[in-house]
Amino acid sequence: MTVITPLLRVKERIVGPKGIFNIENEWYGYRDQWRYTVGLAGMSGFGIGCCPPELLPATFAPLSAGTYDPLREHPHFGNYIHLPSASIVCFIPAHYIDVQAPGNTNAPFYGTKVVISDTQSGNAVLPKAFTDSGASLIGVFVDKYQISNGKPDGSGTPNHTSGPGGTPLTGGIAVSRPLHWPVSPTTKDDGGTDFNSPFSLCNSTALNSAAGTPANTLGGVWALVKTRGADFAPCPLWIRSQIAFLSLAHAQALLDSGGATIAGATTKAAWMDVAPYAPKGNNNSGSDVNKSSLQFARTDLTGHNGSGYAGRNNRAFTGAARISGASAVEHTTHNGQLSGIVDIQGNQWECAPGLTNSGGGNGGFRLFPSSAAWTNTTGNASITGATGVLSLAAESGAAADDGIWFGSAGWSYLVPHSGGTFHPSSSFSNATKRAMTETLIPRELGTSGTQTSTNIFGGDGVYRSSPNDLLPVAGGYWNDPASAGVFNVVLDFTSGTADYYLGARAVRLLAA
Repeated sequence: MTVITPLLRVKERIVGPKGIFNIENEWYGYRDQWRYTVGLAGMSGFGIGCCPPELLPATFAPLSAGTYDPLREHPHFGNYIHLPSASIVCFIPAHYIDVQAPGNTNAPFYGTKVVISDTQSGNAVLPKAFTDSGASLIGVFVDKYQISNGKPDGSGTPNHTSGPGGTPLTGGIAVSRPLHWPVSPTTKDDGGTDFNSPFSLCNSTALNSAAGTPANTLGGVWALVKTRGADFAPCPLWIRSQIAFLSLAHAQALLDSGGATIAGATTKAAWMDVAPYAPKGNNNSGSDVNKSSLQFARTDLTGHNGSGYAGRNNRAFTGAARISGASAVEHTTHNGQLSGIVDIQGNQWECAPGLTNSGGGNGGFRLFPSSAAWTNTTGNASITGATGVLSLAAESGAAADDGIWFGSAGWSYLVPHSGGTFHPSSSFSNATKRAMTETLIPRELGTSGTQTSTNIFGGDGVYRSSPNDLLPVAGGYWNDPASAGVFNVVLDFTSGTADYYLGARAVRLLAA
């Protein structure tokens, strides 16, 4: 009689770098389950993970066998393809965050301690990014690339005429593909002769019979993403904020107690080679202001220099970062690795809805509630009219720290000063403070009006004219080094804004 002994599974303790704050950066469990977590800051595959195969939507597939790499090192780790559109997306598993920033001390510099964990403990909370309709999410699929106009046949082919650059054509869908011409909510550049790739040309109903023609305004972003499918939504501000916090936590883990990079840091995040230690991008008219060797090809679909254009001025094709002629896209991702979300700052401001303003001013901010389905939202009107919409309190004075205080219109700089520039609360006990945290609103005014580059926190500030019918944009664009960064937000545009330096990214939520 043959006795078959089952293989013994042994749990492991995986330990990551403790970083500048000496955090407890560990995970304990079965090795084959680690791939389904967000990972450990400072290690391969952090900030991304695998979708459990039994929960993967029928229209999605792993990008390759590397998607499920147990070592989390493959360039395709955590990357999936939406088969009907050939869009490439990254999966971010649900996780917990603890933002520890003392009230008036050096926030949001390295004094803003960010701890990301797979399980809840202490003051850690499940971010708004992973809740919807009153329930927790398994995770979110986020576009790897800024949206471009693709053919609706699942080929992943750009929808424009032949030749470098080409001219965009009607009948396309919103896709996430590399080396494509990103869309904008306008037809031409300030009356110029160079065509953009307007939202309105993504008007195919091939993948969604209910899709309509998007308006060439920021408010058209909802219709734009729905051309890919009814389950897609514009990437909301609270998911953009979580991507930013992942980047910051990753950088902090790759620094020693004195703020210097640890050995091997650049193998875990390419952008750790040049300060500020944050994702780099096309923010200086075709290069990065802090890393001039990082160039952004915008001239043809292979990323080589030649004739043609990706729109007027210096907007680049998606994923076109290069150093000495070779692809260097990892310098622009949220985790500094090829597996990450690309062009996360610079190139184009990305529409990031979810926070709006009803009436204007400090007292008019409204945040979409997690008790209503985000994917069913069609515009600002359905945000302000939703059940349970959160009204963010206006601060009673500049020194009160009891709500939003922007003073007069202009920039709030996210740089250290004695009053603090972030809304610190390690326990997130105050609803307004937590809402501000998750929508990247600084706590008070900063001090510097002369910034010339991105800062260590990843972006210089929030611009707040706070208009009625507000639609936020995040990340910066190709021609403004001082206002580029993963934490940078502008609260100055409305749903009716149409301009050539604006773009979008889509998400698909995964419920339990």
